[in-house]
Amino acid sequence: MPEETRHYGAAGPSWMSADDCRAAWQQIAEACLLLRSHLTETSQRLQLAHHVHLPALQHLLSAMRDVITRSSRPPAGVQEEYGRLAAEHGASLLQDAADELDSHRNADWFMQAAAALAAGPTADESSQETLAVVGRLLIWPLEALAQRHHAHELLYNVCELLLTVGLVGRQRLLRWMQQEVQEAHGAVPADSFTFYVMER
Repeated sequence: MPEETRHYGAAGPSWMSADDCRAAWQQIAEACLLLRSHLTETSQRLQLAHHVHLPALQHLLSAMRDVITRSSRPPAGVQEEYGRLAAEHGASLLQDAADELDSHRNADWFMQAAAALAAGPTADESSQETLAVVGRLLIWPLEALAQRHHAHELLYNVCELLLTVGLVGRQRLLRWMQQEVQEAHGAVPADSFTFYVMER
C-alpha cells in the first residue's frame, strides 16, 4: 500500500549479483519488453507485468546495485546501464500501471479507495478491505522500485499518475523529498530526487 509498499529484489547472497545471474535476469526483462509488444489485450500485458516483468526488473536492478555498492571500482558501464534499464523498463511498466488504473478508476470501489486513502487511519473496516484490493495494483511496487533505485523521472511520473487518478495528493512528492532530506541529515546531494523535482 502507499505507506508500506511491497519490496522485491532486496540485496541477497553475493552469487545473486554474479555476471551470469544478472545476465539471466536481464534476458528475462528484455524478453518481457519484446513479448509485451505483441500482446493486444490489456489483461495479458498486466499479467506479464505483475508476474514476470516487474519481478525480473527488481532482481536485476538489485543485483546491479549490489555490484555498484560493494565494489570500490565497479565494472565499466555498470552504473550507466543500471540507470538506463531502470528508465527504459520502468517506463514500460508505468504504462501498464496507467492502463490498470484507467480500467478501474470509474468503479465504485476505486472511488471508495480514494476516499479511504484521504481519510487515513480513520477509514472504516469496509474501506480497509477496499484498500487491500487497491494495494495489489502495479503502481505501488513500481513506486518502491523507482525510489529504491533512484529512478527520479520514473518516481516523479508515478506520483503524477497517482495524483491524476485521485489516489494521492501533491503531498506524495513531498513525502519522498522529506524522507531524502532526513536520510541525508539535511545535506541533500545534487543528484537527489529533491533537486530533480525542484529543477523541473
